[in-house]
Amino acid sequence: MDLTFSSKSQEFELDGSVKGTKVVLSNDEGAIYPVLLEADKIDLTNTELEELALNVIYQKNFRDKYENEKFRELNEKIANYEELINTMKLSMEESDKMLQLATATLNELIGHMYPDEGTTDDATEGATGGATDGGTEGATDETTQEN
Repeated sequence: MDLTFSSKSQEFELDGSVKGTKVVLSNDEGAIYPVLLEADKIDLTNTELEELALNVIYQKNFRDKYENEKFRELNEKIANYEELINTMKLSMEESDKMLQLATATLNELIGHMYPDEGTTDDATEGATGGATDGGTEGATDETTQEN
């Protein structure tokens, strides 16, 4: 039975409130199948309404099969996400290795360019010419020694 969209309308309660969106599906043999959807679905396109109505029919008539298909779809999505996560982890590990290599190479270059300087703290003092404020240097040491 190949059902296609035939019409749509709003259904109302006795008090005038909207009950839902009635979608009528039909086929070439004259079968008519009405489906009641949520009230806010009235603004959807006919194609979207047809798809929702067919899902409702499928879910009602083949509940076990419908649930199995939905679980299968979810399992496929989970498998895709797990594969994506593993790919991202591998990329992060590779990036970390590249960062370590770049850092080691840079440190080696610095060591070759400034072999007598030692650490970067020594290089910073050497770059400023070793000039320090004598008052603050001695005061800090004396204060620590007295306390």
